[in-house]
Amino acid sequence: SGFTWLDLNWAPRGDAITNPGGQIVVNFTGFYDDDPLSLSASCFNNPIPYINITFMEKITGTLVTNTTFYNVSNSEAGLSLAIGYNLFHSGFLIQVNNLGNLKTLATAQVSGPGFMPGDFIFGDYDHMAEFAFKQENKNQNSTMIYDKTTGILVYCKVQSIFGPDFEIQLSGYELNFQKTEPEISAFPLLLLGAVITTTLILVIPNITKKIRTN
Repeated sequence: SGFTWLDLNWAPRGDAITNPGGQIVVNFTGFYDDDPLSLSASCFNNPIPYINITFMEKITGTLVTNTTFYNVSNSEAGLSLAIGYNLFHSGFLIQVNNLGNLKTLATAQVSGPGFMPGDFIFGDYDHMAEFAFKQENKNQNSTMIYDKTTGILVYCKVQSIFGPDFEIQLSGYELNFQKTEPEISAFPLLLLGAVITTTLILVIPNITKKIRTN
């Protein structure tokens, strides 16, 4: 299953292919100013994260690298993969020190003149924050869940005419929708260690082919 990656100017950068059982490997390379072409809402104050992102296919039980895109801003990744909604390109990492502001920005994307009408639901859990968008005309449904300690994307399900349909989950991360404060465990520290290595692996349980054109 493949799709075309577009930059912030909606110009094709190349095609990527992955499949069920494949992986997306995200390497955070640093924090730099956002691209001037970005029209995204301020999901991350400058400087913002930049990544190298690799798409891997599972072929006869073996993971094979298909494509790598280099020097990609978090905004570009959010736009090209529809990890976000309208101008809210949350991508693979959010700032967790002001979730109230992100909730306000996300809410603004589904209402008001010039915006894509729809519904937005914010889920506030003990260890996770969920942003769920459903466009009124059914052109896009996007659900993103982020870890509240690190800000890393841990789960995403997207159905969109703007990009590939897919469902991904952070490898080794157990989704916990508990809303009462549990006993403190060592797990957040282990996840923080994964952040320090700057490598994120997302396991893809489901992806549907869709090629976007200008």
